[in-house]
Amino acid sequence: MNPNYQEFKFPQIRAYPWGSIFKPNAPPEAIDIIGKLLAYVPDKRLKAIEACEHTFFDELRLPTTTMPDGSPLQPELFQFTVEEMVLSPRMLDVLTPAHVKAANAAHAVAATAAGAGAASVSGSMDATHASGAASSTDAAGG
Repeated sequence: MNPNYQEFKFPQIRAYPWGSIFKPNAPPEAIDIIGKLLAYVPDKRLKAIEACEHTFFDELRLPTTTMPDGSPLQPELFQFTVEEMVLSPRMLDVLTPAHVKAANAAHAVAATAAGAGAASVSGSMDATHASGAASSTDAAGG
């Protein structure tokens, strides 16, 4: 810092409300999230994961929401890493829509049932293979 200007005082600038900066037809949710993302004080600023939870993005969680070309949203949109889930423990409840939770639960039940069926088929194959091996050993040895 320049020692000749130690007593410099910054001008006091008053803040303008975000609503006066954006067009009058801007959605209130958009103005709210912008204000929270651009907060000057870091502790008051939204983190990225908190921004995802904001009501501005509620439309993404509707079952009728599609991509601009009309295709459905990709399921990966609602899959989160362990690191993301640790950042905000309640995140899954807020970010994962009910219709995706239901589809995930149905998929888990189907996978469990398929896994149990495969295990019993595999188990019966192992038993059959083992008994077949035992009988061929008996035949070879006896």
